[in-house]
Amino acid sequence: MELADDFGLGWYHLGNAYKVADQMDDAICAWETSCIYEDDFEWARYKLVDAYHEREFESENSMLMDQLLELEKRNKLRRNDYHLLAIAHHKNKDYLSAIPYYRKYLAKRRDEYGYVNLSYAYSSKQVGQKLDAADCCHLALLIQPKFKRAEDFLENLRQDLEELKYQAKNLIRYRDWE
Repeated sequence: MELADDFGLGWYHLGNAYKVADQMDDAICAWETSCIYEDDFEWARYKLVDAYHEREFESENSMLMDQLLELEKRNKLRRNDYHLLAIAHHKNKDYLSAIPYYRKYLAKRRDEYGYVNLSYAYSSKQVGQKLDAADCCHLALLIQPKFKRAEDFLENLRQDLEELKYQAKNLIRYRDWE
């Protein structure tokens, strides 16, 4: 189908029609073209984010990230987009960058998986906030009381937390001794 080059809305609707016809490659191409001609048209970017995320092609990860960052720049991120950005940074072991996105996502939606993922980021060597990690596991368990991932991770943190408790007691004794 031929459309005028600067007709971004038309390309967007063509992408929707391709999706309904189960022609996802053509739909993505149309939505990408829509974004080229209508740079501030967030609905085409939303469709691209959803399509890239659903397909889970390794080759499309950078395109997914580009669309998310473009939406963030325009202050147009949706609730789940924050989670996708957090996970992308987490996968790259950039936990410091992942944490704010997890927090923004969790401010908009109570999600046990989000809290456990945030606890993983907090407990990483890069961040080292074991108490915050434990708090996040407890929040996940408040949402879903028998959430296995949270219970297991909390158990893994137990030894580190005991060590922190021991260090805190020694610090208090040292201060009292002076």
